[in-house]
Amino acid sequence: MRTNNILKLYRSATVGELYNGEHWYDEARYFCAGVAVEHGLELGNVVCALAHLSPRVTWAQNKRKLIQVITLGDTYGIRSHVSKARESLYSATPFDTFGEKAYKTSRFARNIIGDYQPVTVDTWAAKAATGRVVKDISKGLYLELEDTYQRAAKSVGTTPAQLQAVVWCVIRGKAD
Repeated sequence: MRTNNILKLYRSATVGELYNGEHWYDEARYFCAGVAVEHGLELGNVVCALAHLSPRVTWAQNKRKLIQVITLGDTYGIRSHVSKARESLYSATPFDTFGEKAYKTSRFARNIIGDYQPVTVDTWAAKAATGRVVKDISKGLYLELEDTYQRAAKSVGTTPAQLQAVVWCVIRGKAD
């Protein structure tokens, strides 16, 4: 059932939604690369800081918050996320700054860096799969939905992250 929900949305995508979803993570990586060059940072550090700041914000807010942390050392938001973002900016191993419960943010960073096998399951991706609003995604549900997206992607010949991004574009367009 959940696979069918995902595939129905994927197959309903317009040409623009397909393009935007298939290239979303590439464009996010391009943005991060520009920030890294401009501020003399490593790409992985910038990507991880961006991911730490991503929960419950729009993409525009996420980018703004990243720049504020880099240039001002701080930004509004959940203090623990801001602290992790600062830590990851200067860590020799920025991907190690994600805790064991950071399912969404760690996979978001991996997707942006170019690993398209893990799936960023946010509330929109969960809604697409389940057909209902899911505010808190448990580890069990996260892993189940990630597996569902991975199987759905295999059935249509795309990567799991790109499928998720296309579905995200479609469902966000249908938001109430």
